[in-house]
Amino acid sequence: MNDTRSRPLGVTLIALVYLALAIMALVIAARYVLNPAGDEELILLFDRLKMPVAFLNLLAAPPLVTAGLATTMFRGLWLQKEWGRIAAIFFQFIGMLMMLALMAFLFVFSLATSRYMMVAIGLFILFTVAFVYLLKAVRQTPEPLSPIAPPPYEESSGPIEALPYRPAASAAAPPPPPIAPIVPAPKPDLFDSVHHAATVVVSDSDSDKEATMQMPAEPEPQPRACLTILSSPGEDRRISLYARDYLIGRHPTLVDIHLDDLTVSAQHARLRFENGEFVLYDLGSTNGTFVNGDPIQSRILRERKYIKIGETELLFTPEC
Repeated sequence: MNDTRSRPLGVTLIALVYLALAIMALVIAARYVLNPAGDEELILLFDRLKMPVAFLNLLAAPPLVTAGLATTMFRGLWLQKEWGRIAAIFFQFIGMLMMLALMAFLFVFSLATSRYMMVAIGLFILFTVAFVYLLKAVRQTPEPLSPIAPPPYEESSGPIEALPYRPAASAAAPPPPPIAPIVPAPKPDLFDSVHHAATVVVSDSDSDKEATMQMPAEPEPQPRACLTILSSPGEDRRISLYARDYLIGRHPTLVDIHLDDLTVSAQHARLRFENGEFVLYDLGSTNGTFVNGDPIQSRILRERKYIKIGETELLFTPEC
């Protein structure tokens, strides 16, 4: 999560801009604290508003608050924290509104040509560009597709027959013991690969032999291919692919294969099993899907292929 090699260039630049904004805000706050009466334009503005010039010291408060917020935004974006990205989008929007209000205020008091107006315009453009970039980076794909679960195992429909009971030859012989009840087979769990066979025990009065009847076990499904994650912010892992569909993306709950990568869309691609082969589809992602370096919309995977989704590299192999 903190690996700078996987950090997008745009996120790095926005984080550095926040650091520069924090330093600039601290310099402005220090100026108002150390030399509040050194700005003739602000003194003239306070005279028009009929406010004491001593209130100029209070102008250091907004730069100090801005410096604290900008430092927090820099830390969250630099470390690629989820809260930092969301907070940065909100801060860009608030900054745009504040710069619009400041420009309107300066225009009303005939200060449209002052250096404060130039600073307000520059910050408004900066906030707008960063807001659009971060908003585009978290754009969601269309309606999520439900992951397809593997088919459940079918229970055996054949009845379990007990061995016939043979009566004793002599009428004076003691009655045979009762036949043990038939125990039904337990219903197998959907993802359980261990199947227990039901056992029926029948006691014969002459030989006292036990007969055991077992239900046939369902064969365990075998993987059709493997997908290995070669580079990601987390640990590398290998995934066995069965005859089903897999949704790949950054969303923590709506996908089958989760990639913790800011450059990956929430639902980025789909790996579908069709006619005995795996087909990779791009779901209109922001940064696209590549197979062996070529951008694709769909591609049949019949042999060993290198796949790149965002900044994450994967390897598809037809044999596990």
